[in-house]
Amino acid sequence: YNEKNDLLLTLNLASQPIALGAKNDYVALVKLPDYYSFITESDKTLRRVIFEANVRDYQGNTIAVNRAIHKTLESDGTDDFWWLNNGVTILADKVVQIGGNKLQIDKPKIVNGLQTSTEIYRYFSEDAKRQEKENRSVLVRVIVPESETSRDNIIFATNYQTPVSSASLRVSGAIHLKIEVYFKSKGLFYDRRKNYYRNQGKKPSEIVSITFLGQCMISVLLQMPDYARARPSKVLSDDKSYNRLYSDSMDLDVFYKCAKVGKLVYGHLWKRADLSKSTITNVVFYTIYAMFAFGTKSTNITAEKIKNFDISIINENMCKKVEDFVIAEFNRAGGTDKVAKGSEFKVALSKVIEQGLASVSETSK
Repeated sequence: YNEKNDLLLTLNLASQPIALGAKNDYVALVKLPDYYSFITESDKTLRRVIFEANVRDYQGNTIAVNRAIHKTLESDGTDDFWWLNNGVTILADKVVQIGGNKLQIDKPKIVNGLQTSTEIYRYFSEDAKRQEKENRSVLVRVIVPESETSRDNIIFATNYQTPVSSASLRVSGAIHLKIEVYFKSKGLFYDRRKNYYRNQGKKPSEIVSITFLGQCMISVLLQMPDYARARPSKVLSDDKSYNRLYSDSMDLDVFYKCAKVGKLVYGHLWKRADLSKSTITNVVFYTIYAMFAFGTKSTNITAEKIKNFDISIINENMCKKVEDFVIAEFNRAGGTDKVAKGSEFKVALSKVIEQGLASVSETSK
């Protein structure tokens, strides 16, 4: 990843672009072969750096919308491609119109249209001769945002046109790039752009989704495993809660330890043949919370306590003990989805944990 993205690319247009406002924003049609060249490196691989600001990676040809895009490209109908497709949005630091039908784009970032772009790339990569007879166009919007806030607003707006989780729409912030880089140094892969690491062939056990990290942080740092189970998007869409969890001043090790312990617990639970899928779904975030509570010896789990928690002490035996403890309390409370999604069980579980910690403390005196 080239964080600076120092690219200066020229985009050939099908006709004179429409210039909007005084900030050199443009709407234009681009012939499909020219757009293919724009998104392709000299070695004919996809120019991935320009997609870094996109909230998702390629979702695969099994997704209905991608199959539809590919079907449109392969059709022999008279309808132009841009009539049937929402097009592409590119953000840039600066745009200059060269002659009549070219745009010179400084630091281009495709923030919406990755699926369309990848299908166009696949279409021409499958048969290079298609470029010779292709005359259809794609609609391209090139925008120079006034500020970071404006940039984020554009990313949010353009991606709300198709279903994207609230958590996914947050990932354009610098903190998420820092998390991704830090996780990679520790052997985990933060899926900041949905499906990126799956497409790279990484193991599911090593991939941490945006939502899963958020659920772990909600469970541990906010001590709200009930919300992590029932309504994590509500917390992550709330600016106050989000800013508390994803502060730029947050030590990256806090994110890593929450994710690492979360993956350990999640993986261990799914290996157990004695548990149903519904039970695992209901107790996983309570178990992660309990693991940190016992590990930090406190139910008031702060970022500092998480940072200082030596997670190397977690082994198979400890996982089993904490899981059995949580499952027993969950079943005692009723063992239903309603129990897992309600606040009463978390309060009851915390009290039992506190009693256990106090008992251990008294015994050690």
